[in-house]
Amino acid sequence: MILNGFELRGKMKILIFLISLFFIGCGGSSDKPDIPSPKKEITLTIAGSPKISIGFNEYFNFTPSVSYSGKEQLIFSIQNQPPWSSFDPSTGLLSGTPTCTWLGSYSDIKIQVSDGKLSSKLSTFSIVVIEQSLFSISGSPTKTSNVDKEYKFTPILENPQKLIINFLIENKPEWMSFNKATGELTGTARTNNKGLYRGVKIMAYCGDIIIALPSFDVEVVSLSNFVMTNEHIEPDYGNSPPTKGETRVDPVTGAHITRLTDASELTGSNDAFIVYSRYSPENSLGEYFLAFGGNSTSCWVINRKTGEIVTDLTDQAGKSIGERHEIRWHGTTEHPNRVYYISGMQFWMINDITQQNQTRQLIKDFSQEFPQSTKIYNDVEGDSSNDSDHWAWMVVHYGENEKGVKTYLVDAFVHYQISTNKTHRLIPSALSNTSLDIEKNRMFFSYRPNMIEMSPLGNGVVIHMGRKWDDVAYGGKGKQYINTWFDGPHLWPVDFNYQKKDPVKISIGATHSGWSFDDKGQELFISQNNRTDKLDAIYSQGINKGYDNRIEVYSHTNFGWAMGFHYGKMPRDKPNWLFMSTYSNDDSLWASNQFMMIEINSKTDNPKIWRISPAYNEFSGDYRDEAPAAINMQGNRIYFSSNWGGILGHREVFFIQLPNQWHENSLLN
Repeated sequence: MILNGFELRGKMKILIFLISLFFIGCGGSSDKPDIPSPKKEITLTIAGSPKISIGFNEYFNFTPSVSYSGKEQLIFSIQNQPPWSSFDPSTGLLSGTPTCTWLGSYSDIKIQVSDGKLSSKLSTFSIVVIEQSLFSISGSPTKTSNVDKEYKFTPILENPQKLIINFLIENKPEWMSFNKATGELTGTARTNNKGLYRGVKIMAYCGDIIIALPSFDVEVVSLSNFVMTNEHIEPDYGNSPPTKGETRVDPVTGAHITRLTDASELTGSNDAFIVYSRYSPENSLGEYFLAFGGNSTSCWVINRKTGEIVTDLTDQAGKSIGERHEIRWHGTTEHPNRVYYISGMQFWMINDITQQNQTRQLIKDFSQEFPQSTKIYNDVEGDSSNDSDHWAWMVVHYGENEKGVKTYLVDAFVHYQISTNKTHRLIPSALSNTSLDIEKNRMFFSYRPNMIEMSPLGNGVVIHMGRKWDDVAYGGKGKQYINTWFDGPHLWPVDFNYQKKDPVKISIGATHSGWSFDDKGQELFISQNNRTDKLDAIYSQGINKGYDNRIEVYSHTNFGWAMGFHYGKMPRDKPNWLFMSTYSNDDSLWASNQFMMIEINSKTDNPKIWRISPAYNEFSGDYRDEAPAAINMQGNRIYFSSNWGGILGHREVFFIQLPNQWHENSLLN
């Protein structure tokens, strides 16, 4: 076929176009077609873990971390922002310093970031502002103020952060002034201000945070209450004895002596007694006291403030009980109206003396454990532990001693704990493998103990051997027991396990004795030493325990040889002092027939003696006229029996009110 020129030229153009496409497809050309690429996704995330608690005055800051693939400006926002903080919307920084007014929890805080289209939220969180000890106050205010002498106390403030601190006070005595800027309490009391001011409380505060010192009492007393010399004091009996409820002031010592009883109101007794010095006649709240009758089988509960006879105590059979039933108050404020007593082989409790028939309860009957015995007792003078949980008795029956004299014969010593209902015993056969073989020496029979008691803290049982043991010093009967566990009072373990723990010798004989504490709360046994004629204080436990480490406080000669002594049971919060009452028929002696507090210290250091008051009694040898006295559980009242110089012709109960914090007075310490 012959193509004309026009057709040929057309076909050549098509061929050239096809060839150019071939070379483009093979990469033979640098020109590329404009083909759009896929669109990239923009992302936005927020993260971070803020502190969840800080102390006030502590700086808080938190900036969340953000991951963003876009180019827009980010904006941060917050919900439930803490009011003490600031927030930067451009960075997300949350910061601030809460003061002591912002204590508490700030919850449901939400931080969000956004670019205008996308947004991301941080997990909800909380911030707790907690209290920090950034300031504190301390100090020990004096609790006794003397008339006409300035009282001053300023708390010690620790304030390293330089906070603005102010002070408050509650129950400020009217004769004092108070500085709100420094917390200083000052004042000078006068005679008409004498008395006890309770519950004074000093506080420091910053915003809502208040730090307080423990509340304290301040008692205003007269300087004349503290006689420290040894000149003779002549009691002023007046023309007649005080009547019931009447108070007399001793002209020398300043002691206020109040008569509490009228024995004519006590059925069946001509006397009203405080029977012994070892235990408190007053209950733990100071509301009631016990007055005993002269027959040893009667006892009355009397309201201390009104003198009203609340009740006469009776046993489970409705019979009166008294001294021989060894009635004791419960020693703590947990049961202020509770008393305990013994009846034969039984240990009883009256939970509330105002409802004794409804609250009387048998605690323990020992007759099944000791079928041959007839009685448990401590022999009147002993006491329980201060918390009334631990008790100690002798278990006895009637028999004859080696001389054929009818007496109680000791079958066992027992320790009983109320809270566990557990009994420990020491029977004669328990010592059969020791030098104190009972079958050989008949120890419990020939030498019946004078008494038995618990130590105040319940650390052990004290077995007091009788007065015959005093003959040991002079080579008398019983000399073979020198340096044995029955050579004078010993503190035995509560379980009587002498193989595990030796009894501790705490005195030389069974003379009058009592208890005190040192400033570390350790027990001190107080007694008259008939072998050395010293007044001893002996630790019952610790590295200085025992008779060989005794503190010889004074000598008998310091008080006069024609002198007898009783010692009380001091409370733990009146440390380093002992209570002593004296009796003598020689009224010319400076120390005769009076009450004293004596500092527990070696005689070489001249321990202080505070002469509280004469006993206002006449002693002619009758035991009941020794003016037996006991101190209460708070150590601020002394109860005693007195015949008021013989004017009464019988005995009544009196008491002396002491300053509550007498042991802190500058004249005594």
